[in-house]
Amino acid sequence: MFHSNQSKNHQQNFLLNEAEKSNKIFYKPIGVITFLLRLSPYFILTFLGLFFVLVVSLFAALSPYYNHLRSAYAYALSGQKELNQAQEEIFSRNFAMAEESFLLAKKSFSEAENNLKLIERSAVFRNDYLKDQLLSAQELLAIGAGVSESLVSLSRFASEAQNLAVDKNLNWQSLPEEKKIALLKFLQSSAEEFAQNKKHLALFNQDLSEVKRRKPLFIFDQAIQPLNQVLPSLEQGFGGLFIAAKYLPGFAGLNEEKNYLLLLLNNREMRPSGGFIGTYGLLKLKNADLKNLFIDNIYNFDKLSEKKLSIKPPLPIEKYMNQKKLFLRDSNWSPDFLASSLEAENFYKLEGGQEKLAGVIGLTVSVIEDLFDLTGEIQVGEMKFNKQNFYDQIQYEVEYGYHKKGIEMENRKDLIGELSQVMIEKLKNLPMSEIIKLFSFTQKQIKQKQLLAYFNNAELQTFAEKEFFAGRIRDTNGDYLAIIDANLAALKTDAVMTRTAIYNLTETKDSLSAELKINYQNSGDFSWKTTRYRSYSRYYLPLGSVVKEVKIGNKVLKNDEYDFGQELNKNFVGLFFEVEPKSSQIVALKYTLPKDIFKNLSENNGYSLLFQKQNGLPKINLQVNWQFLKSPKMQFNDLKFMNTKVIHAAEMLTDREFNFDF
Repeated sequence: MFHSNQSKNHQQNFLLNEAEKSNKIFYKPIGVITFLLRLSPYFILTFLGLFFVLVVSLFAALSPYYNHLRSAYAYALSGQKELNQAQEEIFSRNFAMAEESFLLAKKSFSEAENNLKLIERSAVFRNDYLKDQLLSAQELLAIGAGVSESLVSLSRFASEAQNLAVDKNLNWQSLPEEKKIALLKFLQSSAEEFAQNKKHLALFNQDLSEVKRRKPLFIFDQAIQPLNQVLPSLEQGFGGLFIAAKYLPGFAGLNEEKNYLLLLLNNREMRPSGGFIGTYGLLKLKNADLKNLFIDNIYNFDKLSEKKLSIKPPLPIEKYMNQKKLFLRDSNWSPDFLASSLEAENFYKLEGGQEKLAGVIGLTVSVIEDLFDLTGEIQVGEMKFNKQNFYDQIQYEVEYGYHKKGIEMENRKDLIGELSQVMIEKLKNLPMSEIIKLFSFTQKQIKQKQLLAYFNNAELQTFAEKEFFAGRIRDTNGDYLAIIDANLAALKTDAVMTRTAIYNLTETKDSLSAELKINYQNSGDFSWKTTRYRSYSRYYLPLGSVVKEVKIGNKVLKNDEYDFGQELNKNFVGLFFEVEPKSSQIVALKYTLPKDIFKNLSENNGYSLLFQKQNGLPKINLQVNWQFLKSPKMQFNDLKFMNTKVIHAAEMLTDREFNFDF
């Protein structure tokens, strides 16, 4: 019996009532926390002890190299100071002093780099992270030294060019011809050196981006921080001089006369290769001297051949403009400027042109507008022109104002010639110290595809294509997209059109599916210069693309309601549409990319997209949504990476190429 009670009591020790359970559960964490709090002083003391040992060990490891570390930092700061000084000298046009400062900067950065190399042996830098930080610091210093060395050549060139001009207050107009020839020859002889330095600057800029991506903590990052701001602009400015050195002597007629067909492309009335040719001209150069400039209404030239020429126009021009013959004014139907230039040269000869041409120069209205930044306001008769009022005022005068002034229709564009002459005189009278601004201006217009060139000289044409100012439709083995619009009898409505393109690319197990949507928004109204937008547009895709669907608005087009063809080593979809004022229209395409592009991606060889903005088009809004099966490596700071999805959204002023590795 006793045994039975004992068993019962023993059993009850393990059977807790609910209240007891609750208390046990509540007090157990408290007890653990209390226990840990009691131990915390020991943990803190242990941590502080380890930290102290680490600091002492670090100091002991670095102490033999302290002087080298201090010298490296001092030299880096000295290099930074010399770079800043060189910048100030360049802005002041003291190129000889800038050259000296760049030499000193190079020496300082090299000394800093040498001192850092001496501390590599420290045991501290056996740690992978600290070793990477040291390497980052060394790379930054090497970039500083390399940039300084490249800019020594640039400063030396500017200094010698300045010496050739003798007086930096001289302008090009007053410079003797022998000095102009000497400058052109100097540019010619410097071209290869410029090419190398331009290449080096581009590589240094790329290396700097890579080091910045690793987020270095070393104090040397701050020591040459100015490179982050100045290197891209220096590379751009240097590129302008490189183009001038390689291109100017041949273009400007060194020791021989050059005649160019000049096409003024109205990009408020878009045509495939830059804009409608409403005005043409002949430009005659020798030794960079303007020997003659003739500007005229293109209709005056075309009408001389109205009875003798009977060339059939492209079908869209015939169908949507009811035009039965083709003349010089409509010759730029190809989006490739070389093809359009060859057509223009051919029409120039067929219509009676006598000059032997060295090439074709195309410039848009945007170029002329931007030139006012260099020339300032220009007065022709009683009219004053500036960047803000130029287009509207000139357009009104040649469309309506001439009639009120009693000017004959064939002479209505004489005002453009008069304005051009005054503008050129102003440019020729720019101080020699300001000529470098003209180089930078030219480079910007080339990059934004507002200034285009074709040369009969094979070497110059090859260079123009290599530097992407030939307006070519480029070849690529990857994905490709170009949107080419042609304003057909819609006045100057392109001035009020907004284009937004959305390109969706989806990778599946079997293919690459593409969807392109372009929203054309007409914010104008019915007036003397704007109306409903009428465009025959071509959308260029990779050769071998398979089109699944074409829509205008909600209407799915049948095969015979749009054109599908092949040209310029691309497939294209062509169609006509209209956009009423204060409304918008969406054109949409669905298609599958060629199998070789899909195969390249699926085999982990990467993916690329080349987007080409239409020649002369001021801008287009572009959004690209890529949906891959694998996550690409992050390579572009302006793209949004979300695992396997990548998004690009920006206003496009230039061509753009995207490359992804996986």
